[in-house]
Amino acid sequence: MSGVDPGEALGGFLERLAAGTPTPGSGAAAALAGAAAAGLLAMACRVTARRAPSDILAAATAQADTLRHRFVALASEDAGAYEAVIAARRAPDAARAEALERALRRATLVPLDLARASGEVLALAASLADAVRDPVLGELAVALELARAACAGAAATVRLNVREIGEPNFVKETSTALGAIQTAARAAGDRLARRLAERTGLPPP
Repeated sequence: MSGVDPGEALGGFLERLAAGTPTPGSGAAAALAGAAAAGLLAMACRVTARRAPSDILAAATAQADTLRHRFVALASEDAGAYEAVIAARRAPDAARAEALERALRRATLVPLDLARASGEVLALAASLADAVRDPVLGELAVALELARAACAGAAATVRLNVREIGEPNFVKETSTALGAIQTAARAAGDRLARRLAERTGLPPP
């Protein structure tokens, strides 16, 4: 938004994160890391495309921008999901169990989507390991670490929430999906780390 200081906006978010209120919380923090990673990928593509435009870079830029917006939406969805869990815990006794189960499922699926989006950022970053210019390899390296953190943080939330869910099929399906997401994310992250090490001469992170 024109006229808004990005540092001031970020500072305001961090103040709310530290305030001791239920939201924003861990999901929003993980989403911020993922959004920053996607933003860095878009930046790396745009900087590279100024000298060597290509259809590959254009498509990657669009994908990175889409992922960044997706993380912003997920941060809001996570806050809403957690607020629903709090409301369910305060529901009358007769309605509490059903309301809580429903709210916990939603509060599990949102971070699962966040982990999935983080994996997509890692896959996109790995695909760009040879496409971007040397001056933006630092952006790619930081995007790698931020996306890894976003994925790990979201996965931790999923695992914590499924402990309270009573439907075994939901728990099994969610756990299986999370395992597949994490396996693919680790593989993409490792590929990128190795290629960055080869291009920079530095040891892989």
